[in-house]
Amino acid sequence: MSSSYTAAQLEEMRKAKLRQQLSESVQALRDQLRTKHDNQVTVSASSGVVTSVFIEDEAVGDYDDVDEVSEAAFAQEQREQAAEREELDFSSLLAAETRKPTRLEQELEAWIAKADERPIVSEKDERDRARLITELKRIKGSDTDVEDKLRMIRMRVTSYLQGAVKLTEQDREEIGSAYFEYCALCQLLGIQPTETLPHRVKTETARLFAVLERRKREEYVMTTMHEIMAELGCTPKDEAVLDRVSGRVYSVEGHPLCDVFIGIDGNGIMFEPIGETKDCSLEKRRSIERSAGAVCSLYDRIEEKAAERGVLLRRVYHEPAQFETMCVQTDVQKKTRKRRQRAASEKQQTMRTEE
Repeated sequence: MSSSYTAAQLEEMRKAKLRQQLSESVQALRDQLRTKHDNQVTVSASSGVVTSVFIEDEAVGDYDDVDEVSEAAFAQEQREQAAEREELDFSSLLAAETRKPTRLEQELEAWIAKADERPIVSEKDERDRARLITELKRIKGSDTDVEDKLRMIRMRVTSYLQGAVKLTEQDREEIGSAYFEYCALCQLLGIQPTETLPHRVKTETARLFAVLERRKREEYVMTTMHEIMAELGCTPKDEAVLDRVSGRVYSVEGHPLCDVFIGIDGNGIMFEPIGETKDCSLEKRRSIERSAGAVCSLYDRIEEKAAERGVLLRRVYHEPAQFETMCVQTDVQKKTRKRRQRAASEKQQTMRTEE
């Protein structure tokens, strides 16, 4: 370890470097998307940002089959999202009637449609629009004659339009750039962009960057652990899942009766000895327990080597190896891979558990 820095300082430097590299990758991809889809981003009143930036295939690539969201949970979220966006939809107000509308009714519909002239950029714009729609629905469904309806709707729509913020060319440029950054993050995570309103795009961009940064951090930690285990004479066997934690099983040189599972669980490392079986003689049980103790003793060396690489390990479970409470091979599930079968929307929902 460098004498100039503590392990904590090295870790912060490593995290800052990773964050910078990630930011540069996102910006580079954002610029590529802008070049490819030049002049295809506009600001729409009803739907925010309109563009033709999409990922090539809705069926995303491989991802871990861990922490899957059930179809019922996903369907519920879709219903909630649909209900949330319904309040921004004028279609029910503009529904065609069977008879031919009168001139006043046509003018009334024109004023309702005119509300779309105000762009939805900020959260306040979205709230104002939702309030306007509620009020217009009330007026249109009332028993008031059409002239009074027209007068009230004209007054409210005019007031609503006067509250619009004028967008400069710089504003439009920033909105377009922010949207392409959001699309770049979606592409790096293998999901479809779904947000369009600028303020929602901003919020989702921050969330997706945090998800991606966490993934990259965990990938670096697992790569570092793999290198250290190789230095200690441990051989990787399978990618696996233990207690819903994704990781890898290693065989330990000189200890054929006991492997070790290593995975990332939250902000800590899960380091768990894995016995061959519990259905064995007393003598073999004692041998397995001794091997487990030897395996656990590796952790201090792993921790020291990791610190030299700027990785501070925080152990999730730290208990003496006892045969009665040990995990065995049947507790470990080999990790399965889904190949282009899962819908992009389900993966996007699964990602929300990573925050």
